[in-house]
Amino acid sequence: MPLEKLFTGSATAKIIDVLWENQKTDLTLTEIANKAGIHYTSLMKALPLLERLGMVTMTRQVGNAKLYKINKGDAMVKRLIKLLDELNARLDVRPAERKPVKQEIPVPKKISGSIPKSPRPGLEIRKNLDSAVSRINEGNQS
Repeated sequence: MPLEKLFTGSATAKIIDVLWENQKTDLTLTEIANKAGIHYTSLMKALPLLERLGMVTMTRQVGNAKLYKINKGDAMVKRLIKLLDELNARLDVRPAERKPVKQEIPVPKKISGSIPKSPRPGLEIRKNLDSAVSRINEGNQS
C-alpha cells in the first residue's frame, strides 16, 4: 500500500502518535481527537483504515463510548515506531505537545424572546431560564 494512501493527511500520523504516547491506556474517540489536535470528523475518516490494517483496535465499549488502543504487536506499527525513533534521533526532535482543538460556540450579545409557557410540569425550570436570560441581557447592556 502506498504511503500516500496510509497517510492521507497529518490526521493519521497524529492519531498514531497519540495512541503510541498513550499506549498504556485505551482512549475514547473524543480523547484521541483532542489529544491529537484534530477535529472529530478527521478522526472518523482516518480511523477505519487504521483498524482495517490492524494498527489500531477497539478495546471495549462503555455505554456509547468506544475505546481504542494502538496494536503494539502489529508488525507495521513496530516498524513505523522504529522509523520514527530513528528519524527523531537524526533530527534531534522531541515529541511536540499538541494543543486540543477548541470548537468555540459564539454567544449572542442579546437574547430576544422568551421561553414558551407550558401547562406541563417544569414551571420552575422555565422561571430559572427566564431569569438567566434577563441576567445575560442586563450584562450585555453595560
